[in-house]
Amino acid sequence: MKIERTDFAYVRGALILLFGALLIAAAAAASSYFALQSAEKRYKISQNERTDIQGKLARANQEEAELRKKITRYQQLNDKGYFGAERRLDWIELLTAISNERRLSDFRYELSAQHPSPKSLLPTGVQAGGNQFMSSTLKFTAGVLHEGDLLSLLGDMRQRIPAYVTLRSCSLARAGNAARAGDNQPLLKTECELEWVTIQNPS
Repeated sequence: MKIERTDFAYVRGALILLFGALLIAAAAAASSYFALQSAEKRYKISQNERTDIQGKLARANQEEAELRKKITRYQQLNDKGYFGAERRLDWIELLTAISNERRLSDFRYELSAQHPSPKSLLPTGVQAGGNQFMSSTLKFTAGVLHEGDLLSLLGDMRQRIPAYVTLRSCSLARAGNAARAGDNQPLLKTECELEWVTIQNPS
């Protein structure tokens, strides 16, 4: 079968349309490909942003929980009188009340003037967060029936004194009249030294 030149006139238009359609299809395919790539890139970016936001939210929730704990702890310490000026008059009244309640024999004490807390108590320093740790040294002697009385006395101080009470030293010895002691007479003599610490903000 012989194809004449005139036959191309009939198919030329169809070939042109076919070529044009192929170009359009190729352009559409390329456009779809780049659109898909762009969409995947945006999706990855949005996923990364979402992960970052979730991480920040988790850290914020953790920091909030830690802050709430610190606020609660601060309030507890503040309620116990650890912060602010010394309440020396209250201390003296409480010491008198405790000694009377415990029926301590020959209870004598000396409360020093306030001074920066010893480094031995606070190895990291007496200043923290702008606060100053201050101490007053309490030295006391008393007659007690037994060791349990001394432990109860120290427990009363820690529970009732509006300051942080820490023991530095304590000694027990037989009382001079122990050999002839009667009922409710002190068998032991104790001598102790404590630091009563309060926290002050210089500002």
